[in-house]
Amino acid sequence: MSIFGEQFLARRNRDQIDLDNALQDVYEAVTGRESIRYSINSDEQVRKELERICFYLGVRADQDVPEYNDLEDMLDYITRPFAIMRRHILLTHHWWKNGDGPLLVSKKDSDELLALIPGRLGGYYYTDFRSNKKIKLDRHNAGEFEKEAICFYKPLPLSSLSANELTGLLFKNMAAADLAMLVLSGIGIVGVSLLIPFATKMVFEYVIPTGAMTLVGSFSFLLISSAMVAYIIAVIKQGYADRVKVRMEVYLTHGVMGRMINFPTSFFASKSTGELYRVFDNLREIPQILIDSVIVPIIDISLAMLFIIQIAVIVPELLVPAVITVLLQFVCMAIGTFQAYGLLNIELQQDRKIQGLAISVYEGIQRIKLSGSESRIMAKWAGLYSKKAKVAYPAVFPVRFQTEMIAFISMMGMLAAFYKGFTDNISISQFVAFVAAFGMLTGSITAFSNKSKDVIKLKPVLKMSDEILKECPEVSKEKLIVDHLSGKIEVKDLTFRYGRDLPLILDGVSFTVHPGEYVAIVGKSGCGKSTLVRIFMGFEKAVSGSVSYDDIDVERIDPRSLRRSIGVVMQSGNLFYDSIYRNIAISAPGLSMEEAWEAAEKAGIAEDIRNMPMKMKTLIPQGGGGISGGQRQRIMIARALAAKPNILIFDEATSALDNITQKVVQDSLDQLNCTRIVIAHRLSTIQNCDRILVLDKGRIIEEGNYQELLKKGGFFANLIKRQQL
Repeated sequence: MSIFGEQFLARRNRDQIDLDNALQDVYEAVTGRESIRYSINSDEQVRKELERICFYLGVRADQDVPEYNDLEDMLDYITRPFAIMRRHILLTHHWWKNGDGPLLVSKKDSDELLALIPGRLGGYYYTDFRSNKKIKLDRHNAGEFEKEAICFYKPLPLSSLSANELTGLLFKNMAAADLAMLVLSGIGIVGVSLLIPFATKMVFEYVIPTGAMTLVGSFSFLLISSAMVAYIIAVIKQGYADRVKVRMEVYLTHGVMGRMINFPTSFFASKSTGELYRVFDNLREIPQILIDSVIVPIIDISLAMLFIIQIAVIVPELLVPAVITVLLQFVCMAIGTFQAYGLLNIELQQDRKIQGLAISVYEGIQRIKLSGSESRIMAKWAGLYSKKAKVAYPAVFPVRFQTEMIAFISMMGMLAAFYKGFTDNISISQFVAFVAAFGMLTGSITAFSNKSKDVIKLKPVLKMSDEILKECPEVSKEKLIVDHLSGKIEVKDLTFRYGRDLPLILDGVSFTVHPGEYVAIVGKSGCGKSTLVRIFMGFEKAVSGSVSYDDIDVERIDPRSLRRSIGVVMQSGNLFYDSIYRNIAISAPGLSMEEAWEAAEKAGIAEDIRNMPMKMKTLIPQGGGGISGGQRQRIMIARALAAKPNILIFDEATSALDNITQKVVQDSLDQLNCTRIVIAHRLSTIQNCDRILVLDKGRIIEEGNYQELLKKGGFFANLIKRQQL
């Protein structure tokens, strides 16, 4: 158990709280003085600290929080409706200096949990419960806290988002102090750079003509110092830019991931893993584009216009060539950027398809080799890549030569300035100063032009992300979070189809499963058995009718809490790339090794695990390689049994097991007191069920126990006869 769990359990000692309050009452009665009443050991204090964290994250926590014996359960209850991500971290080095997200920490000398909130100008502060004053953390008081902490990440809104709304949220999340430092550092660099033309003019106007060589050292020192100061400011500026990028990326990635893991399963049905990965990876580039290619370049180019004012002051005769040159460079940049946008949009779309195909090939390489389809896959990849290559490689003018064109315009502008300076008899000192100022001005425009190539990537990336931004997560603060189900399930007039123009899969199905009942659902393939399970789990929504648990409609229940309360083994279930123990324990956080072995025994997989070199620590590779189909099914059964739920649902969970192993699993199910729903094709496995529901063409046509249905000689009896042939 973590330090937080131990301290939270200690906080549950209500008798000690009552005793402290009683002694304080005695003190007040005897002395006539009011004592300070501490509440650090109360659940209310923890809720108050969590409310501060939620307020900082921009959400309003539920005031009516149930009693919990575990801190993680309380955090789940509070943060789940808002898709708030969190993780355990270690506080190292000078952690208190950079306030990047709210923390829940514990004091070393007590079991007090405190919320550390980032300050506007950096660092952290907390609110002292005695005086209700804000206390800023520094090197003196930062050592009062344990090294382990819980970090919370600001979520994105749960509603449908547009690209403009997402960009606005990213800018809103940027600290005002960081933006101010970017502007101030830009002003500092340009301010120092403005000294160079003036200093150059003075050298050619006063020092060289008079031969005052003693001033050469002074001016050289001035120029070298200016360059060093500009470099230092540039380093500081880059540091702040990187800091803003990291903050934006943390906010965006955790916010998007918080939404995606709460999307309905129907969202993932029509999208490949590779395509979603590519979209998510492109989203991560948005902070870099916004900072490195939008905010910083706009600040730099805006301040660079001060060089035009400087040219007007030093040598007004050359102002017109300078302005015309700048305008032509901006026109060239606009044409190239507009042309590149169309090409880049096509390139990104093709790149997404290529990525999706590549990951699909990696995942299905065995099937490809078994069918001898390597050449067809290669042809499909080449077709996608050729479409990308058509827009990525041809040299289209002027987009491919934008930088060279801008440099050419700059050179032409300089030649025009030479001619103008010669005809207007401009002094050497003025012209040298103009060259310095004009060079820095055109250099800034060239740098801005290089960044504009990245700016045009922003809109296609946001457009590609529309499907992620528009989709709404399943979680909602209006939905009821359930921690316990009795096992009662009621289905009323349930109708379902997978598409508006597709035939009905379920047609007016109604039945009730009572707590502790053992029910089997059987029928021919395609009759709607697995679809019914998916509706039970909230994966699909019925066209009409309802499914309710303990008289609560499934549509009103938080889907994540519902699924955590049910042990389920789906027909198409898979294992994770992790150890066997973690694959079993994922359904029951805090599961001990002994409890994992107990679940494995009930699932008939314990002996197989003992024969493996690493036993429970054996790593299951990606895709479940290295273990048989029967072992995979039994590990999933152990996972379902580990949490000891009040409802178990098995969808063809024993189809890959031999008769002996299946008998072990069957005996384990018979001994359980929870509600059990079994979808089975092998009808010999359901003889001990309390009730059997027979589905055909989306309707329940027979109902009863095994012997009753067999004696009836109807549809179920015919199914038995077919399996006996």
